[in-house]
Amino acid sequence: MADLRRTGRLGRLTAPLLGAALATMACATAQAQAVDRYAELRRGIVGAYATLSGAAHTAEGLSALPDLGHADGMQILPPPVDVRYDTLTLLPDAHISLIDVRVTLLQMSQSAGANGQLMVLRAQHGDTPKAIAVQDGTISLADLMRTPEVMDASGPDGLTLPLVIWPGARLIVGKGETLKLSRSDGAFLANFGALVVNGGAIEGAGDEHAEVPEFAPFVITAGTGHMVIRNARLEHLGFDVSPAFAGLTQFTGGLYPAEDRTLVTGSVLRDVLSVTLKGATAPVVTGNLFHGMRGEAVELRATQDAVIAGNLFIDGAQGNAIRVTDASTGTEIADNRIFRAGGGAIRVDDASHETRIFGNIVWGSDGVGITVEASDCAVLAGNVALENRMKGISLRAVRAGVVRDNRILANGSAGLFVADQPGEVPTLVDANLFVGNRAGLDSASGGKLALRGNDLTDQFPRFFDGDLNGLTPEIVGNLRGETDMLLSVGHAPRDGLAPLSCSPEQES
Repeated sequence: MADLRRTGRLGRLTAPLLGAALATMACATAQAQAVDRYAELRRGIVGAYATLSGAAHTAEGLSALPDLGHADGMQILPPPVDVRYDTLTLLPDAHISLIDVRVTLLQMSQSAGANGQLMVLRAQHGDTPKAIAVQDGTISLADLMRTPEVMDASGPDGLTLPLVIWPGARLIVGKGETLKLSRSDGAFLANFGALVVNGGAIEGAGDEHAEVPEFAPFVITAGTGHMVIRNARLEHLGFDVSPAFAGLTQFTGGLYPAEDRTLVTGSVLRDVLSVTLKGATAPVVTGNLFHGMRGEAVELRATQDAVIAGNLFIDGAQGNAIRVTDASTGTEIADNRIFRAGGGAIRVDDASHETRIFGNIVWGSDGVGITVEASDCAVLAGNVALENRMKGISLRAVRAGVVRDNRILANGSAGLFVADQPGEVPTLVDANLFVGNRAGLDSASGGKLALRGNDLTDQFPRFFDGDLNGLTPEIVGNLRGETDMLLSVGHAPRDGLAPLSCSPEQES
């Protein structure tokens, strides 16, 4: 047998083997680092949830929760967000009167429609049911409670009549004050002027209504009204007959816009069906604790330039924690923490345009972590989708989608699912980490997929699925994404598409 060392052939034969071994070692090192990062992040979130699930029952706000530190470079609790709060303009003292509650319902129907109004009317007293009206000025809750009209309509569970704030009027619920609305008496709050809850509380109270057990007190802002909910507490509000009565809602529409933007900030919402904002311009929902929400915790319908940032959602009963729908435009969803959503964590759909989803952590939801469907110009960047029961991230019929620098970890179905794409604009999948999902990247008529810099070293053995499955050999040699790949699979044309116009970030 020839001595290979002497002939030099040994080096030539062993070089490829050594290169493969070094590559395998590098891959194993990358796998170990990815697993370590995932384990650290998971320990941080699971440990945080164990603390938060108890503390959220009584916490007065995010600032009252213990500091839970960081995991894998991400702050576990939402980072603080500073919201400007303008000084209130001076108004004369309001006056109080009793009006026919049907006038209020008619006014509400102009913005919110008439669905469910018969049920609300049935929950009222008498043949000519009354409501308490705040008119032509400003009043504090403390002063309101001392008026004869309110004293006559107060019971052990709070107000027994609906409360209405008319245009040009303002109610202030200050620090330490609580407005209770009696469920058994059909009480609710309708705001067509300005509702300011600054350190106070609004809550539904008492037993079920004898004739309309589904009814629960609610707070609705409609017409030209707006609301400022700051450092407040809202509990036991909303029932599921119409979005208008879902708990804390704003329905703006018609010829006249709201007089100011709506803020919901620094507050606690427990056992509320939903915060629903329709038609609002530049509303801000930030720095809040949502605990035990019974439906879509925050739902935006046909809004413009809304911001949902820095909130903590925990233990949702059903529905999505955040839903953006009905052609909402310019929405920012940033730095939220969503633990144990009863449905999906974040959902964007129904022709919503240019949504930016940045820096969120979604863990343990019963549905998909983040869904974007039938919408354009969406950017998902820097999010963590961890251990959701279904997919981590799902894009369906989304033009010009960007999925960049996300950590997509241990989800029960695909880490990233792309389906029903129109096909004319590639979906950019850039610098994402895939670890331990049932499959890494799954597609069904996914159109064009531009892959670059993605790390799938710890996604073994199912890197691709669906109509990408046959391309698995191409990714095996490129598990860390050093080589850019443009994959073309079947697409689903959408007829009658409007011209696509995205910001430079989406178009890149």
